[in-house]
Amino acid sequence: MKKIRYAGGKWFALIVISVLLTCAGCTSSPGPKIQVTGAWVRAVSLQQGTSGNSSATSMPGMPGMTDATSMPGMPGMSDATSAVYLTIQNSGNQADRLVSASSGVAQAIEIHQSLVQNNVASMKLLDTLDLPAHSTIQFDPGGYHLMLIGVNRNLSPGDKITVNLQFEKSAPLQIEVEVRGP
Repeated sequence: MKKIRYAGGKWFALIVISVLLTCAGCTSSPGPKIQVTGAWVRAVSLQQGTSGNSSATSMPGMPGMTDATSMPGMPGMSDATSAVYLTIQNSGNQADRLVSASSGVAQAIEIHQSLVQNNVASMKLLDTLDLPAHSTIQFDPGGYHLMLIGVNRNLSPGDKITVNLQFEKSAPLQIEVEVRGP
Protein backbone atom coordinates (compact mmCIF):
# COMPACT_ATOMS: atom_id res chain seq x y z
CA MET A 1 0.00 0.00 0.00
CA LYS A 2 1.28 3.38 -0.96
CA LYS A 3 1.41 6.14 1.69
CA ILE A 4 0.23 9.56 0.71
CA ARG A 5 2.13 12.32 2.42
CA TYR A 6 1.10 15.94 2.59
CA ALA A 7 4.09 18.20 1.99
CA GLY A 8 3.36 20.64 4.80
CA GLY A 9 1.98 18.10 7.28
CA LYS A 10 3.48 19.41 10.54
CA TRP A 11 2.87 23.04 9.74
CA PHE A 12 -0.63 22.37 8.49
CA ALA A 13 -1.52 20.51 11.68
CA LEU A 14 -0.13 23.31 13.86
CA ILE A 15 -2.12 25.94 11.94
CA VAL A 16 -5.36 23.93 12.22
CA ILE A 17 -4.85 23.42 15.98
CA SER A 18 -4.03 27.10 16.46
CA VAL A 19 -7.17 28.21 14.59
CA LEU A 20 -9.34 25.78 16.54
CA LEU A 21 -7.97 26.99 19.89
CA THR A 22 -8.31 30.64 18.92
CA CYS A 23 -11.92 30.18 17.80
CA ALA A 24 -12.98 27.93 20.66
CA GLY A 25 -15.01 30.81 22.08
CA CYS A 26 -16.14 32.09 18.68
CA THR A 27 -19.14 29.80 18.40
CA SER A 28 -20.97 31.34 21.33
CA SER A 29 -21.29 35.06 21.77
CA PRO A 30 -20.42 36.23 25.28
CA GLY A 31 -23.93 37.10 26.37
CA PRO A 32 -25.33 38.44 29.60
CA LYS A 33 -23.86 37.12 32.83
CA ILE A 34 -26.37 37.66 35.65
CA GLN A 35 -25.54 37.46 39.34
CA VAL A 36 -27.84 38.33 42.26
CA THR A 37 -26.53 39.29 45.71
CA GLY A 38 -27.78 40.73 48.99
CA ALA A 39 -31.40 39.60 48.61
CA TRP A 40 -33.71 40.35 51.56
CA VAL A 41 -37.41 40.80 52.21
CA ARG A 42 -39.33 42.63 54.91
CA ALA A 43 -41.04 40.53 57.58
CA VAL A 44 -44.81 40.07 57.33
CA SER A 45 -47.13 38.93 60.11
CA LEU A 46 -50.56 37.82 58.99
CA GLN A 47 -53.22 38.67 61.56
CA GLN A 48 -55.06 35.65 62.85
CA GLY A 49 -58.53 35.42 61.34
CA THR A 50 -57.95 38.23 58.85
CA SER A 51 -55.57 38.95 56.08
CA GLY A 52 -53.13 41.80 56.07
CA ASN A 53 -50.16 42.84 58.13
CA SER A 54 -50.08 43.59 61.79
CA SER A 55 -48.04 46.70 61.13
CA ALA A 56 -46.60 48.79 58.36
CA THR A 57 -43.19 50.39 58.30
CA SER A 58 -42.34 53.63 56.56
CA MET A 59 -40.12 53.44 53.52
CA PRO A 60 -36.95 55.51 53.92
CA GLY A 61 -36.88 58.40 51.49
CA MET A 62 -40.55 57.94 50.58
CA PRO A 63 -42.73 60.24 52.72
CA GLY A 64 -46.20 58.83 53.20
CA MET A 65 -45.33 55.44 51.70
CA THR A 66 -45.12 52.24 53.65
CA ASP A 67 -43.56 48.88 52.99
CA ALA A 68 -45.18 45.59 53.97
CA THR A 69 -48.58 47.25 53.99
CA SER A 70 -52.08 45.90 53.41
CA MET A 71 -53.73 46.32 50.07
CA PRO A 72 -57.32 45.37 49.21
CA GLY A 73 -57.32 41.75 48.11
CA MET A 74 -59.66 39.44 46.31
CA PRO A 75 -61.91 37.07 48.29
CA GLY A 76 -59.92 34.05 49.45
CA MET A 77 -56.62 35.81 48.81
CA SER A 78 -54.41 37.42 51.42
CA ASP A 79 -53.98 41.17 51.01
CA ALA A 80 -50.60 41.15 52.74
CA THR A 81 -47.70 42.55 50.75
CA SER A 82 -43.98 42.97 51.22
CA ALA A 83 -40.98 43.94 49.12
CA VAL A 84 -37.84 42.09 48.09
CA TYR A 85 -34.63 44.09 47.73
CA LEU A 86 -31.49 42.83 46.03
CA THR A 87 -28.66 43.68 43.68
CA ILE A 88 -28.61 42.36 40.10
CA GLN A 89 -25.31 42.54 38.27
CA ASN A 90 -24.93 41.88 34.55
CA SER A 91 -21.19 41.50 33.99
CA GLY A 92 -21.70 40.13 30.47
CA ASN A 93 -21.23 41.81 27.11
CA GLN A 94 -24.93 41.78 26.21
CA ALA A 95 -27.93 43.44 27.79
CA ASP A 96 -30.65 41.32 29.34
CA ARG A 97 -34.04 41.99 30.89
CA LEU A 98 -35.75 40.83 34.08
CA VAL A 99 -39.18 39.73 32.83
CA SER A 100 -40.85 38.18 35.87
CA ALA A 101 -40.48 36.72 39.35
CA SER A 102 -42.40 34.16 41.38
CA SER A 103 -42.39 32.53 44.80
CA GLY A 104 -44.45 30.01 46.72
CA VAL A 105 -45.00 32.56 49.51
CA ALA A 106 -47.03 35.00 47.38
CA GLN A 107 -49.85 34.92 44.85
CA ALA A 108 -47.84 37.18 42.55
CA ILE A 109 -44.65 39.21 42.35
CA GLU A 110 -44.52 42.48 40.43
CA ILE A 111 -41.53 44.58 39.44
CA HIS A 112 -42.00 48.09 40.88
CA GLN A 113 -40.19 51.40 40.99
CA SER A 114 -40.93 53.89 43.78
CA LEU A 115 -41.02 57.50 42.66
CA VAL A 116 -41.44 60.90 44.29
CA GLN A 117 -42.79 63.67 42.07
CA ASN A 118 -43.93 67.02 43.45
CA ASN A 119 -43.60 65.62 47.00
CA VAL A 120 -46.04 62.83 46.13
CA ALA A 121 -44.78 59.27 46.52
CA SER A 122 -46.03 56.56 44.19
CA MET A 123 -45.12 53.16 42.84
CA LYS A 124 -44.87 52.43 39.14
CA LEU A 125 -45.52 48.88 37.87
CA LEU A 126 -42.86 47.83 35.37
CA ASP A 127 -43.53 45.12 32.79
CA THR A 128 -39.79 44.35 32.62
CA LEU A 129 -36.53 45.85 33.85
CA ASP A 130 -33.60 46.42 31.51
CA LEU A 131 -30.22 45.09 32.65
CA PRO A 132 -27.61 46.75 30.42
CA ALA A 133 -24.29 45.02 29.77
CA HIS A 134 -21.70 45.70 32.48
CA SER A 135 -24.26 47.19 34.86
CA THR A 136 -25.42 46.86 38.44
CA ILE A 137 -29.06 47.54 39.33
CA GLN A 138 -29.75 48.14 43.02
CA PHE A 139 -33.19 47.32 44.44
CA ASP A 140 -33.55 49.48 47.58
CA PRO A 141 -36.35 50.97 49.70
CA GLY A 142 -37.48 54.07 47.82
CA GLY A 143 -36.37 52.63 44.44
CA TYR A 144 -36.72 49.41 42.53
CA HIS A 145 -38.21 46.42 44.36
CA LEU A 146 -40.06 43.18 43.78
CA MET A 147 -43.52 43.51 45.34
CA LEU A 148 -44.84 40.32 46.92
CA ILE A 149 -48.61 40.42 46.55
CA GLY A 150 -50.91 38.09 48.48
CA VAL A 151 -48.32 36.82 50.96
CA ASN A 152 -49.72 33.51 52.19
CA ARG A 153 -47.71 32.89 55.37
CA ASN A 154 -45.86 34.74 58.10
CA LEU A 155 -42.41 35.90 57.11
CA SER A 156 -40.45 36.11 60.36
CA PRO A 157 -36.99 37.65 60.75
CA GLY A 158 -34.36 34.99 60.21
CA ASP A 159 -36.55 32.90 57.86
CA LYS A 160 -35.49 32.33 54.28
CA ILE A 161 -37.73 32.20 51.22
CA THR A 162 -37.08 31.21 47.62
CA VAL A 163 -37.73 33.58 44.73
CA ASN A 164 -37.48 32.56 41.06
CA LEU A 165 -36.29 35.19 38.59
CA GLN A 166 -36.96 34.91 34.84
CA PHE A 167 -34.83 36.74 32.31
CA GLU A 168 -35.25 37.38 28.60
CA LYS A 169 -31.90 35.79 27.63
CA SER A 170 -30.28 34.28 30.72
CA ALA A 171 -31.31 31.06 32.39
CA PRO A 172 -33.79 31.42 35.26
CA LEU A 173 -32.28 31.99 38.70
CA GLN A 174 -33.60 30.63 41.97
CA ILE A 175 -32.40 32.82 44.82
CA GLU A 176 -32.58 32.50 48.58
CA VAL A 177 -33.95 35.62 50.26
CA GLU A 178 -33.41 36.44 53.94
CA VAL A 179 -36.37 37.78 55.93
CA ARG A 180 -35.47 40.89 57.95
CA GLY A 181 -37.41 42.84 60.54
CA PRO A 182 -38.99 46.21 59.75
